[in-house]
Amino acid sequence: MSRLGLLGGSFDPVHYGHLWMAETAVEQLRLDELLLIPAGHSPLKPSTPITSGVQRAEMLELAVGGAPYLRVDRREIGREGRSYTIDTLRDIRRERPDAELYWIIGADAWHDFAQWRDPQQIVQLATVAVVQRAGHSAIDTRLHEALLGRKATLEITAAALHMPAIDVSSTVLRERIAAGKSIRFRTPHAVVAYIEAHGLYRAGSGQ
Repeated sequence: MSRLGLLGGSFDPVHYGHLWMAETAVEQLRLDELLLIPAGHSPLKPSTPITSGVQRAEMLELAVGGAPYLRVDRREIGREGRSYTIDTLRDIRRERPDAELYWIIGADAWHDFAQWRDPQQIVQLATVAVVQRAGHSAIDTRLHEALLGRKATLEITAAALHMPAIDVSSTVLRERIAAGKSIRFRTPHAVVAYIEAHGLYRAGSGQ
């Protein structure tokens, strides 16, 4: 049985923190493949991504080029209306019925997990692997028990991934670009070149 990781996010733009999280997941969960899934319109985020789904996917593909175990999946950016994790998981389960699925999320998203659509079904379709960043408090996996009841808790696994703290975020990159500052060494050079070529995130650009 293959082990397939799924890492969603806005990736607006992708940066080395995202890539390090992906690499950590592949190593610690012993994944055969990991799909990076740029999000469509998230129901839990009131604002939409600044750049288009196609642009975010293209930046991701540039960032992971050459890594055979990393692949960009565009299904959510092509989905009309709000995008839900459970819909993506059901799609992938139909396509890969024999794969062992791991849905990878950050500790901040884990705190909001009870607000996601059909969280009970999510943990039945995939192992939820929560990324524990260095310097942050321990992940509270008791949410599973409160959400699902003790019987269901015993049938699922919440894996904790541990990675060093990387002080970089998409918000910081966008702010630096708008201020005319460099984002070198925070994201791959190919992504920097793409952003410059398309004039993304500049003050007053609307992107």
